[in-house]
Amino acid sequence: FFLFCAVFSSCGGSPAPVATQAVTAPASSPGTYPPAVSTTDELDIAIREASDYLNRQLPRGNKLLILNIQAAFPALSEYIIDELIANAVNDRVFTVVDRQQLDAIRAELGFQMSGEVDDATAQDLGRIAGAQIIISGAVSRISDLYRLRVRALSVQSAQIEGQFNRNIPDGPLISALTESQATGYGGGTAQTSSAMARGTAAPAPSAASASTAQETEPSSAHMIPGTTTPQGNTLMEQLAWIANQGGNGTIYDIILNSDVSMRSTAVSTRGRNIAINIRSENPSRPGTIQLTGQGSLLTLDANVTLKLQDIILNGHSNNNSALIFVGAAAELVLDVGSKIIGNTNTAGYGGGVRIDAGIIELNDGAEISGNIVSGVYAYGGGIYAGNRSTVTINGGRISGNSASDSGTYPNGGGIFLTDNSTGIMSGGEISRNRVSHNGAGVHTGRGSIFIKRANPGSSTSGIIYGNAGENANIAGRRGQAIFHDNSSGYMRNTTLGYYDEINTEINAGWQ
Repeated sequence: FFLFCAVFSSCGGSPAPVATQAVTAPASSPGTYPPAVSTTDELDIAIREASDYLNRQLPRGNKLLILNIQAAFPALSEYIIDELIANAVNDRVFTVVDRQQLDAIRAELGFQMSGEVDDATAQDLGRIAGAQIIISGAVSRISDLYRLRVRALSVQSAQIEGQFNRNIPDGPLISALTESQATGYGGGTAQTSSAMARGTAAPAPSAASASTAQETEPSSAHMIPGTTTPQGNTLMEQLAWIANQGGNGTIYDIILNSDVSMRSTAVSTRGRNIAINIRSENPSRPGTIQLTGQGSLLTLDANVTLKLQDIILNGHSNNNSALIFVGAAAELVLDVGSKIIGNTNTAGYGGGVRIDAGIIELNDGAEISGNIVSGVYAYGGGIYAGNRSTVTINGGRISGNSASDSGTYPNGGGIFLTDNSTGIMSGGEISRNRVSHNGAGVHTGRGSIFIKRANPGSSTSGIIYGNAGENANIAGRRGQAIFHDNSSGYMRNTTLGYYDEINTEINAGWQ
């Protein structure tokens, strides 16, 4: 998503500037993490997890410019920025551009940090500050939750090096920071909230014309507060309206009251930062979106966040693409009742979902099942994730997918991670997946990592079945539960239970 700017006019109330000299990382294994925070406040836990993610995802020794966290409440923004800076300094993994230096650069360029910043401008700031990585993000309210997003952008290439997302329940700390309506944790002037932070939208303009398809009409009733319904009589028309007319930072709510048949469709925002919720009018009867023809049913372009709830995406047995394609800086969130099922991709690279520098998040009640990938590159029956993608499994099931033996060394029946991608599992189930070669449940390689561990405050981290029982993952060669393709070829053939943890960066728990 686009970089947003927080207001920095109150930097005088920030902590003392941090050093920018080179820092030597401690001699520890790559899989070790800083001690857990002492507070149990969910905001502090989320910020700590974001810092841990950056520590794992980015090259050690890089210099970071922590530019902004856009929020409706300046005090909340300032707090998150300061905590990220403090964590980066104390973890001794990176060096950091201090806030005083950033203010000096801003004053020299006459740059107003309260406006919107594109990637090119952020790169310029990074170059002037001598940074390799820019950290930016947003925290926005969605119903009774706050959603924190932290993104890392390469100054040299403008490539997104990683993106961390987490939903945070309202708590005492967030309440204190939002109730103050002030910068610098108190005092100062209240700022006008952005559309994204509030989740609101300006009145919609007239509908743009869009292509037609075999669809039934969606309903616009029962909107989620703080969202707007895009114009259009069909799902394709609504998505086309968002692409052409949608407002930057807006959350759109689309409700289906009957099943839809639809050809391959791009979900585009033309670079704007837009979130789209698609959900069924009746949660007891999930709505089905059926692919007609070839290609990915939905292709998520940059800066799109698509959230599905009580929606079934259904492929067919002779497709030439993954059912869903998640592009760079895009995110797919699967909530309760959402399913990606029944797709056979004969062209390789993902049966259910293909992710290229994007993000997928599975939550309780979600499912990716019954998908097949074949062809020369039969990788990832359920999910194929490449090019620094992120797969987060908080709950749900990845089950009954397969990478068939028609390909060259099919790998990853459930999940295939490659090219410095990251998988984090803290709940859910990976079961009944099959692969002709390695990694029936999970396969990782080419610098990718997979970590199964409990979230703070929880003792369980989900289950990855091994080679026994009715829920077994079955591999033709090695790694029934998980295979890590490194020089040693780590594998795990027996079940990783709810209380078991594993980390591909640590030589422990393997067989």
